[in-house]
Amino acid sequence: MTYPPHPGPVGPPRHGPAPSAGQPPYQPQPGAPLSGQQPGYGQPPGVEQQSGQPYGFPPGSATPAPPPPRPHRSYTGLIIAALVVVVVVVVTTGLAVVGYHYVVNSSGGELPDGSGPTAPGEPIYRKFPAPCGMLAKPTLAATVPAGESMLDSNRPGPSETDGAHAVCHFIMPYAESERRAMDRSLRVTLDAHLHERYATGVDRAKKVFADSRATLQGLADKGEDEGQGTRTVFGKLEEPGGLGDEAVAMYTTTTSDDRRYGGTDLRVRVGNVYLQVSYTGFDGREGQERPMTPEVARQGAQDAARDVVEALIDCPDCKS
Repeated sequence: MTYPPHPGPVGPPRHGPAPSAGQPPYQPQPGAPLSGQQPGYGQPPGVEQQSGQPYGFPPGSATPAPPPPRPHRSYTGLIIAALVVVVVVVVTTGLAVVGYHYVVNSSGGELPDGSGPTAPGEPIYRKFPAPCGMLAKPTLAATVPAGESMLDSNRPGPSETDGAHAVCHFIMPYAESERRAMDRSLRVTLDAHLHERYATGVDRAKKVFADSRATLQGLADKGEDEGQGTRTVFGKLEEPGGLGDEAVAMYTTTTSDDRRYGGTDLRVRVGNVYLQVSYTGFDGREGQERPMTPEVARQGAQDAARDVVEALIDCPDCKS
């Protein structure tokens, strides 16, 4: 049976260019790689490609299945991870900012200018007038008759955070005390608190006052204390009004082998200044002493504190 000739492939031959007129058809050299052959699947030298066998594969070998398509890469996971990182960064930054502002506004914060934020109209005191000069003469005449100044100290702050410190101490001379059958002692101490890294001077003074108040309250709760031949009875905690921003006081009596006296310990805060007034004394001649009464002690301490507060307010060069 005779078959018609095969028309052949349409277009140029699969391997090599179409032969020109009078030129023999293109034949690959034995052992040479075929055009379009994949690396690694070449024919051994001298092996002829069999009919029907795909190019580039040894005779008799099974035609390998085409490689599976590359899976489509999903970016959903990466996008979610990136969003999580962004949210964490934003939340962390927000918490850091909130925490910083909480520290700045509640505890004073980092204050590079040295003054610190204060409430409207709340001054910052950096120095004091002459401390004993802050006490009015009528007050001295009533609290420490014929008194003499034993200490009148006023020094600037030793650092940028520790402000000025002033002390004034009046006592009665012994001869005057004998003549009047009484003894009195008045001591006033002032400390200006300036800013530190995370607290304003006002906040620092508030902290000192709060700690002092807690100490006095502890003594009031205790009631009395004895030791080394001395017995001290602590009175109730009082909060006198009209003295600075806040004030607290306590009356105590102390009895020893050779002395009995009473007095008031008064603590006052004025802005960034912490003020302490100690007024003590007794009445009667030696061997017959009676503690100064609570009314006299309270009034004398409050009068002295009021003088100091007014002197601070009236000192334009002391504040900023």
